[in-house]
Amino acid sequence: MGQQQTERLALFIGSIVLTAILYKLVPSIAGPLVLLGTFVHETGHGIAGILVGGDFLELHITEWGGYAIVARPVDSGGISSAIISAGGLIGPSFAAMLSFAAARSAKWSRVFLGGVALILLWLILFKVDNGRGYMVAGVIFAGSAALAIRGSASLNQAVTVFFGIQLALSLYSDTDYLFTQYFSGTNGERMSSDTQNMADALVGPYWFWACVCIAVSVGALLLGAFLMLAGSGKPKPVLVKKKST
Repeated sequence: MGQQQTERLALFIGSIVLTAILYKLVPSIAGPLVLLGTFVHETGHGIAGILVGGDFLELHITEWGGYAIVARPVDSGGISSAIISAGGLIGPSFAAMLSFAAARSAKWSRVFLGGVALILLWLILFKVDNGRGYMVAGVIFAGSAALAIRGSASLNQAVTVFFGIQLALSLYSDTDYLFTQYFSGTNGERMSSDTQNMADALVGPYWFWACVCIAVSVGALLLGAFLMLAGSGKPKPVLVKKKST
């Protein structure tokens, strides 16, 4: 294993250890870190809606989580609805995959953080529609923009890996929701979960689609970790000195 691979592996393990320490010693930080995953989850619904030809109207972050208002394209059928539902479930893992891949180099870490800042600016200006959402988006935007502009190479890589670890943990924190068929809304009304929406739009039970989303998410996370930790594949040139005769 080369030096760069060793450094990236140290960053990866260090981010996991730091996260565990923070959750253990500062339990109050768990809420803000979970909100990061919630924000990406809801953004995933919206972006999926745009990709299938719909419209991402609003994003709200609430005390109990959040929700996105997405308008489906007219006469789109069940597949579009299922894709929109799946977008939120697998979105954090795909964002983590990009984060891990970008952390492969300082240059791409800076590009990634700049991209995050631009996406957050777009959301703040056009999609976020409540105070808590503005607060969460504003903090992420300010941090990522500052790092993209002024952050050192090593700090940007470390933050990019840490960002990916938090999003990867969203898969674990969302497990109960993935295997939930219905839940109570803010006014006590019964609402279908994303996996139940997928089951209604396609075929099969909700738990089947929960397993599919988990499999896709794990695959994305493993690919991201591989892209981050794998060697360059290019042999280093060796300088051979000849003895003068």
